[in-house]
Amino acid sequence: MLTATKQVSDDRSCLVGQLETWPLDEILLWLYESERSAVLRIGTGREHAMLLVRAGRISRVEWGNRTGEDALIALFGSPAGTFNLMLREPPDAHANVHHQTPELLLQCTLAYEHHDLSTGRHDMKS
Repeated sequence: MLTATKQVSDDRSCLVGQLETWPLDEILLWLYESERSAVLRIGTGREHAMLLVRAGRISRVEWGNRTGEDALIALFGSPAGTFNLMLREPPDAHANVHHQTPELLLQCTLAYEHHDLSTGRHDMKS
């Protein structure tokens, strides 16, 4: 279920929902295509991931002890969970994601489909 929970001001709002209803790749693609900035929090059990998006470009991802592109790839392996999408400028933070969003989404999809279960490690190819 996707619900708009609160209109903050102007174009700033908060959306809350389930990844089963609106998958992570679709959220990120929507942010990219609409060039929106946002703070996206993903809940997957006891852990929460935080993604910062500036003008549609994913700039930072943190999830547990994973960061950057490795954290994003790992999130693609967890299709169930909740999300809280705050449409606003994210806080200033050092970027740890360096690929453009479309390329990154494609690489995440491919990495998830071909991930190595024995190591659990995923490396982004330049």
